[in-house]
Amino acid sequence: AEAAAARAPGAGADPQAGLRVLVVDDNPTAREVLGTMAQTLGWRVDLAEDGARALAMARELQHQGEAYDVVFVDWQMPGLDGWQTARQLRETLGHGPGSLVMMVTAHGREMLAQHSAEEQAALGGFLVKPVTASMLLDAVADARQGVRAATPAAAAPAVLRLAGLRLLVVEDNANNRQVAQELLMAEGAAVDLAENGQQGVDATLSARPPYDAVLMDLQMPLMDGLTATARIREQASLAALPIIAMTANALPADRQACLAAGMSDHIGKPFDLSALVGTILRHTGRDGAEPAPDADARFALSAQAREQGHRCGLALELALSRLGGKLPVYARMLRLFLADLPSNLEKLRGQAGAGRLQEAAATLHTLQGLAGMLGAGALAQACGEAEAAARQARSDAPAPAGLLAAVESAAAPLREGGSALVALLTEGAEGADTPTTGRAGGLAAAASEEDRGLVRELLARLEASDMQALGILERLLPRRQALGESLLAPLEAAVERLDFDVAARLCRQWLGEAAP
Repeated sequence: AEAAAARAPGAGADPQAGLRVLVVDDNPTAREVLGTMAQTLGWRVDLAEDGARALAMARELQHQGEAYDVVFVDWQMPGLDGWQTARQLRETLGHGPGSLVMMVTAHGREMLAQHSAEEQAALGGFLVKPVTASMLLDAVADARQGVRAATPAAAAPAVLRLAGLRLLVVEDNANNRQVAQELLMAEGAAVDLAENGQQGVDATLSARPPYDAVLMDLQMPLMDGLTATARIREQASLAALPIIAMTANALPADRQACLAAGMSDHIGKPFDLSALVGTILRHTGRDGAEPAPDADARFALSAQAREQGHRCGLALELALSRLGGKLPVYARMLRLFLADLPSNLEKLRGQAGAGRLQEAAATLHTLQGLAGMLGAGALAQACGEAEAAARQARSDAPAPAGLLAAVESAAAPLREGGSALVALLTEGAEGADTPTTGRAGGLAAAASEEDRGLVRELLARLEASDMQALGILERLLPRRQALGESLLAPLEAAVERLDFDVAARLCRQWLGEAAP
């Protein structure tokens, strides 16, 4: 609830509204892009082309009795670099609860190691390029919450354990790709994605500079992970590249097959974020990185959410701990999983009914991994057992009797109660069961002119295929009471799938406007 409140726009409700922000970057394009993103969040933005200009602007503003709330500083700049600028800005701005200096970087793993924990702790946080408006919003909200929660001797921000690393995630499932990318970027890594083994090989061979590590799924179309790894290892220059398997196959024989193919290590699904980060650090020579804070301290579930999760057959605390306590990530994961679950079950019925058991096994394998990440233990187990039965059956034999019965049974509680749980996790218990859905001329009755303006702004971004739509959506999500769940739930799902056409249609329907 506190995190939602910290992000909620509106008079008197948003401690981030109207923040005075300075963007410091010697690259004109990067400076303008970052400044525009910040402006879409309702922040007052100034731009500086280098560290000296930034310091002059900060001091000039102080003479006027004001100060910048947040300064975003590019790491690598001529003259005063990002670290020197940040240190002098910190001396100018002081260490008050309203002052944050955030470092923006694309690379520099080796440079990061040259700076002490004390120097890193003086920063409000790190942002790894490419940066989105949503990342800006989250980074500032999280840092400001950390300052509020700290004692008078303000606690240092968490060290980004993967800061400066460049990673490739090779995974055929879109949900898994999104989750892995979000979690790893939150730890400071720059993350590229590939949808199958062939794309993974192509991306790895063409990467300049090379990736620091590749995370490789095993079962993928076109080219599996073992074959992709063998192709990469054919290049002498990539013989030492860490390639880490990520798969639901966690038996000793599976691990041995990964190592025999040239993989460096093996992480089973559902993976634990701390274990995954530790494995990456070990294979990239960064064993001494500071551990992340205890995940259990970073999320709090309401009694209603715990009860609803139990009804759905979900081990919420376990799943959240694996995800490093990132409740918004879990809620988005669950929402996408629920949206796809009916079609996945229908696909399974069709595959089993037609005797395409190897296809059914592949679908079950994917479903098992997703269910495991969400803490749906009964569903994951049922999928695993059905997958084994499908693989053991003869290709010309009919599907085993009752192959999908346990899967359907285990999925039923999630299908019945999952949406209610998503609402509780996203919004908190207060008012989550009674969203405002009344309409007046196509608009939610409680919607203000500001609400309508935000929806119109989102629509314009969607129609322009502008990724800044993600940042505007983040500002709308806490306003479910005013906008209505019938808009927000499908709208958020469409934007997360990057289906901007559907999202734009939903906005137009809500506004009562005809399609162009």
